[in-house]
Amino acid sequence: MAMTMNWTAAGVVVALITGLAGMVFAGLAHRANARSSVRQDGEWKGKVDADRRNFKEFMTEVRKDIRELRGDVKKIFDRLATPSSIITRRSPLRLTELGEAISKEIGGKALASRIATNLGSWATDKDAYAIQEYSFEYVEEFQYSDEERKTIRKSAYDNGLDVSVIRRVLAIELRDKLLKITDLEAP
Repeated sequence: MAMTMNWTAAGVVVALITGLAGMVFAGLAHRANARSSVRQDGEWKGKVDADRRNFKEFMTEVRKDIRELRGDVKKIFDRLATPSSIITRRSPLRLTELGEAISKEIGGKALASRIATNLGSWATDKDAYAIQEYSFEYVEEFQYSDEERKTIRKSAYDNGLDVSVIRRVLAIELRDKLLKITDLEAP
């Protein structure tokens, strides 16, 4: 029996040594993995930091591009061949900056004054809307001189607009002159 106990004691000792050796080996293996993980974590963190720097630079560039585009978009919408590019949507209708520039190009105020002197008596008993409506119709049917026609066509070409859009500028100028003649409030 004593022999069995010694054997059992030896088995326990062997088992303990084997167990300790296994734990030491496992610890060493874990430590090696940990070193590898720390290295990999460091590499990953470096990549993330680099990506973050690149992303910040990218976003700075995008913001700069958007700022530049904002001004261009307004110009693009101003240049679209629609009446809204030259006339505001507020009431009463007014010329936009582009509309004012076109009016100067074509001598819109002078031409409107000349036309208004002939139409002044017609407008005396009309309300503001009737005058506005008539002004838009009148500029489409008016017999322009060759020089006036060339000026209007040149402005349409230079501004990338249709001739009818340029005439709408003249209609607003004519309406304002007629409203002034009839003592109605002009914008």
